[in-house]
Amino acid sequence: MLNRPFSIFKQKDLVSKSDRSWDVDAHPEFRLFYLFLIISVPFLAVVFRLFQIQGNDYERFLTGLDKTFVSYEEIPSYDGRIFSSDGQVLARDVRRFNVLVHYRWLQQPPDSRWLRQQIYSRLSRSERSDSNQVEATEREVLAVKGTLWENLADITETQLSQLEDNRLKIQKQVEHVSSLVNAKHNPEVNPEHPDLPSLLADSNIPKWKAIWIVVADALTTPPERAQVDTIIVLEEEDYHTILEEISLETAAEIESHPELFPGVKIEVSAVREYPQGNVAPHVVGLRSAVNQELLDSRRKRLPDGDPLDYKIGDRIGKNGVERSYDHYLKGLRGLRKIVKNRHKEIISTEIVRKPSPGGTLELTIPLALQRQVEQLLDTACDPDAVREPNTPIPTGGCIVAIDVYSGEVLAAAVAPRFDLNDLINVRPEVWRSILNDVRRPLFPRATQMTLPAGSIFKTVTSAAILQSGKIDPDAHMFCQGYLDDPEHHRCYIYQHYGTGHSDINLTRAIAQSCNVYFFSAARRMGAEPICRWARNFGFGRPTGIDLPGEKPGNL
Repeated sequence: MLNRPFSIFKQKDLVSKSDRSWDVDAHPEFRLFYLFLIISVPFLAVVFRLFQIQGNDYERFLTGLDKTFVSYEEIPSYDGRIFSSDGQVLARDVRRFNVLVHYRWLQQPPDSRWLRQQIYSRLSRSERSDSNQVEATEREVLAVKGTLWENLADITETQLSQLEDNRLKIQKQVEHVSSLVNAKHNPEVNPEHPDLPSLLADSNIPKWKAIWIVVADALTTPPERAQVDTIIVLEEEDYHTILEEISLETAAEIESHPELFPGVKIEVSAVREYPQGNVAPHVVGLRSAVNQELLDSRRKRLPDGDPLDYKIGDRIGKNGVERSYDHYLKGLRGLRKIVKNRHKEIISTEIVRKPSPGGTLELTIPLALQRQVEQLLDTACDPDAVREPNTPIPTGGCIVAIDVYSGEVLAAAVAPRFDLNDLINVRPEVWRSILNDVRRPLFPRATQMTLPAGSIFKTVTSAAILQSGKIDPDAHMFCQGYLDDPEHHRCYIYQHYGTGHSDINLTRAIAQSCNVYFFSAARRMGAEPICRWARNFGFGRPTGIDLPGEKPGNL
């Protein structure tokens, strides 16, 4: 038996007479029919699937275009206020309103992808295929974009040229960042491909090798892209400050008319303000933004595992009662939920947690008394003030007045001083002038200056005299105006009038502040009773005042 392939079209005997109507030899046009069936069946399947996608499933493929992104941002809170005992505000938070515009709305000329998205968002599916409708909508978007700046200029009473300058400044900065990023990630590469005519002309290279080099380069080198994909930086999809410190009325007007101000949002911030300026700056203290250096220093002083509820950008008390009561004055930040589209434009916002303001602090210092005491110090330290001849001009000083019954501090004046408002957003020249001042105005003399106690220490010596029993308080001692040497350990009247107090007892020594009496009594008693009573009176120990950095002094 001989097996061989054969065609059913050529074996006429295999086709019955009843099927002769389908014989391709009898009807050659059937071959085209069969070929058409082979091609059309898969083609119809593709067409059916296209109609299915366009008619029923198109929304599923457009979900990416309508995709939203949810993020959360903190709402700044207001820190507590500080009052004097007579109700005057010493420190408070004031609200500042800034106008922010999305970069795509200020970019000129507008980004083509953003413009197309704005056009399509205003048109239905059927309208997008109408070129006239698309062109009309494009003109509408550009008109809205142009009117935006006119509306901002009118409502904020700002010159349109100033807004244009601010817009150009922001765009230049963003374009500079974008160019640096794209230059780093998409460097221009122009690879040199081997040239076949040049290789064939080279006598040192065989012809077969020259052809092989060109073929290998063509097979192994990826094709060059006609256009490099551009990286979109975050600044291109974010809001930028175009105006600062607008009024509350203007901010409310912008917020209530979003259709007139597309791509615009109002940023609310809290700024610390010190209405009394340079009154009691060392007592009130300063509240300013947290930086990395301050975070590191605070973290070192915390026990291991104790959280630090601050981050860069928060405000924290650095000195004075602003620091001592920072935990009480600090407000609780709120939380806002923000929904954005794929172009990072805000669609909706929702407040998840409302901010809570900080507590109110009232000092025991009346503002009127504080001002009066500071004026006395300023006069004493004034180089142009009238004083006795050869009297040195003090470089600084302090006065602390305390209620002896309650222990309340009624005044804590320091000279020289500084204005707290100058240090909130300090200018370099102001900061240099403060640092270069030899009088050291930043030094808190009331709590950190360690000086001899002076004549007030005579009360300590008097207590030691009365309690020791070694000296009769009614017995007289002779005061010649000095103890041993006329140039040392003298009384005030000897320095100015050349005489002493003569015979004097404890009562008269206290009344006339006789130094020689207490020098002589201390010599007789010895140091131990005086040191013991000095410790009892608190000398050499901090008072515990609620101001940071108090020095204990020396005994």
